[in-house]
Amino acid sequence: MLKKIIYAGVETNNKFILTDFPDTIKQAQEFEKECSKLTAVIFAAGGEDSQTTIDIVDNGLSIESIDSLLQKEHRLKTMRRWDESTFNEHLGNKTEWAIVIGQSLSGKSLVAQIVSQCTNGKIIDLAKVAEDIRPRLENEGEPFEGRIPDAEVEKDVLSIISADKNGGEKFFYIIDGQHHETVAAAAEFLKSNLGAPSYIMNCTANEKVIQDRYKEKNEGELGEDDIPMLQEKAKQAEANAAAYRQCWSDVIARVKELNFDTSCSKESMTADVRGRFSAKVILVNHEKRIEVDTTCSNLAIKYNLLYLSVYQLLKQEVLAQTELGRALENSKRQKAIEFGPVAKNVDPFEEKTYSAAHYDQNLVMQLV
Repeated sequence: MLKKIIYAGVETNNKFILTDFPDTIKQAQEFEKECSKLTAVIFAAGGEDSQTTIDIVDNGLSIESIDSLLQKEHRLKTMRRWDESTFNEHLGNKTEWAIVIGQSLSGKSLVAQIVSQCTNGKIIDLAKVAEDIRPRLENEGEPFEGRIPDAEVEKDVLSIISADKNGGEKFFYIIDGQHHETVAAAAEFLKSNLGAPSYIMNCTANEKVIQDRYKEKNEGELGEDDIPMLQEKAKQAEANAAAYRQCWSDVIARVKELNFDTSCSKESMTADVRGRFSAKVILVNHEKRIEVDTTCSNLAIKYNLLYLSVYQLLKQEVLAQTELGRALENSKRQKAIEFGPVAKNVDPFEEKTYSAAHYDQNLVMQLV
């Protein structure tokens, strides 16, 4: 019945949402074998957005289900309530990005630079984007002296991201600065085109440090109007941070807010930023005869973790015949693997075949 609907030949009907079926592992496997691959399974978790864990029925961490099965393959997506932008993200349409805010001389550019180094990031400096537009707005050789229109900056920002995606590049975009005249306009443009941000990074520094940086930049002492001006900019930066949170209030529960005090040395600042963005890894070491796949999958669901089963990653890479997959295959040296006194009767994911023990360890680390 489903095949008749899915393969009816209507070109515009190329995406489908199924409810109540399949809901068992056997049904899911049969559906994918005989009908179509499941792009994602939406796990309707319910509860409050602020809740940090997902409730598993009877806390049955060892119970295998369609959810735990597809979590291993990174196809399980959790939602506490209906939200269209979250749904689009789950379909693979998410652009990972963050915004770095703060008054001038608060260290925004330094923080953006360090974060980009930690995250395969790409900084979009809105002031630079605007100035790069200026030459093309010249009229009959006369330079353009006015403010760059918001629409021009918006077009170029989206073009940068679109060009990366079309070229197969995947970056974590860091938006540095604000070109729009109001926070509301800037927040609306970013959210409507990029979705919810992953991070809001607020940079501050104490008053003396800001004043010292101002004197260094201008190569002189502070004038009588400079201190009130810097104080006013600090107040405005605080107001802007609150305004961004208000504009994104509907998604703020899933946005991480990070505050960086850049009054410290560059070395301390670098260590702080890297510490916050470094991956937190839990290693599960176990006897091969003990099944941990399902428990790890359910723990990943419960605590919103990313479960990486290395031998399944190896299998996926080798079978896909990627450049790294071919290198792994060429490095393979078969080794005897024993599961212990109680051997597994079945090996559904072919752990013996694709164990990391068979492959060059440097290539395995590169994959992970």
